[in-house]
Amino acid sequence: MQYLKPDIFVGCEIQTKAGADSILTRSLNVFGATNYQMAPFIYSNGGGGSLNNALFYNSDKLIYLRQKPILTSSRDINHYTLMVKDPNIAQHRDTIFIEVHMAHLKAGNSSANAAERATQTQVFRNYVETKPLMRNHIFCGDLNVYSSNEQCY
Repeated sequence: MQYLKPDIFVGCEIQTKAGADSILTRSLNVFGATNYQMAPFIYSNGGGGSLNNALFYNSDKLIYLRQKPILTSSRDINHYTLMVKDPNIAQHRDTIFIEVHMAHLKAGNSSANAAERATQTQVFRNYVETKPLMRNHIFCGDLNVYSSNEQCY
């Protein structure tokens, strides 16, 4: 991480807030770095207690605004909104928003698993279609997609 220095870093299958805090303090804010922050940690619906998502960001460049779970039948997709930290925002009153969607789609090779992934991504598409058009979206996570022929792809 010291070499990569990501501005946005996401993780899934994080069991507890203590685990997320450990990533922040033992992997990101190390070797003198103190600029990484974490979005508020929330436990995911359907996560079984251990399949939670977390978002970390470079607070020198980004401002965390909010998060909202996108409810699906098996696991939530976390929607985080970040804003680019612009020193000239007072003059031009405009900024760039980044919408990060963190998903952990259903694993497995069966047709039922593939159908569940398709349902999860359709819920996501329906959600995104209700949002402002001129936004920057990142869809990331443990997608468990086994082929580009899958309906969810």
